[in-house]
Amino acid sequence: MERAVLFEKEDEEYRQGDFVFCRAEEGLPYIGLLLDITSPTELGPMASIQWMYRQDDIPDAQLRAQEEQLKMLLLPASMEILFSTHVDPAPTESVMQKATILFAMSDVKDDGDALKDDELLIRFRVDTQDSVLSRISTLKDNQMKVQVDELARRYPYENSVGDVARPKSPLSLPSMRSHELHLIQQHHLHPQHQHQHQH
Repeated sequence: MERAVLFEKEDEEYRQGDFVFCRAEEGLPYIGLLLDITSPTELGPMASIQWMYRQDDIPDAQLRAQEEQLKMLLLPASMEILFSTHVDPAPTESVMQKATILFAMSDVKDDGDALKDDELLIRFRVDTQDSVLSRISTLKDNQMKVQVDELARRYPYENSVGDVARPKSPLSLPSMRSHELHLIQQHHLHPQHQHQHQH
């Protein structure tokens, strides 16, 4: 079934189920999944967006403790993000461009080396109430499992076998990949209205 077109921007169609980068007030762009169009506000047309989390959205000590509990290291913050069910509206004007997010339903053997520069990986879901991580392959909530399974079919990471054996990377500041740096540079060159979304 073809996914519904929610809006168009700069000759690009944005469909239900597309991942997108959205402008942040500072730093790296937000990353979200387009769900639907909602009622417009004084900020203009609005989209309902399911927000993914970056590793630096989670307190570092909790993230390290979760790695110990899962007996698994996360890839660097510039390569791996976290699935969440946090949904908030945001102006469609804040959408910068589509994002390529890939789902690995099992461990990755290649340390994420098969990821292209403009791709990000998801292997874990974060509970936004307590910052607890769980593997997306072991979700118990049926509705969430159906959604993740569908996204994993649509956006699969092809090299998802084996265990990650990457040493921990420095986490003083989240590194950014060249495509995200380009997005930020473009925004500073052509500043536009900022939305107030926080997650």
